Amino acid sequence: MTDVKAHEKLIKISNVNLDELPAFVKRPNYDRSKLKAGIVHIGLGNFHRAHQAWYLHRLMQRGEALDWAIVGAGIMEFDKEQRQKLLSQDCLTTLVELDPDGQSVEVIGSMIDYVEISDGSGAREISGLVNSHRTAQNVIRQYASECIGICQ
Repeated sequence: MTDVKAHEKLIKISNVNLDELPAFVKRPNYDRSKLKAGIVHIGLGNFHRAHQAWYLHRLMQRGEALDWAIVGAGIMEFDKEQRQKLLSQDCLTTLVELDPDGQSVEVIGSMIDYVEISDGSGAREISGLVNSHRTAQNVIRQYASECIGICQ
């Protein structure tokens, strides 16, 4: 671990800004545009993002599990704000690991979309599976498709 000092310039994370991050920040080494949805995770709290998303990210860093990308699904009213935040940063998240010897910072890229699931709502396209005119009921049917391996 390294001792990470505060960076002078705040950089919003997104696919196009990854190269602007300081050198000490680890970032995806895989082509995120090639990832395929394999997991639908309902509710994307901190625990999920720091654990399951990180584990998948580590596999993707090794060229594995590229067809197990995460699609988040928000079902609670408060999920709308989180969804907007994550979509604005291309579903990238930052994991800061604290250790007595220092800290590390890593951008996690295993999530590729975050859809809103509520009565009558539409959903963004998920790896070609869902178009924006389908209702939540149809989105759920699509999650049952054979390419989605896990729905949590």
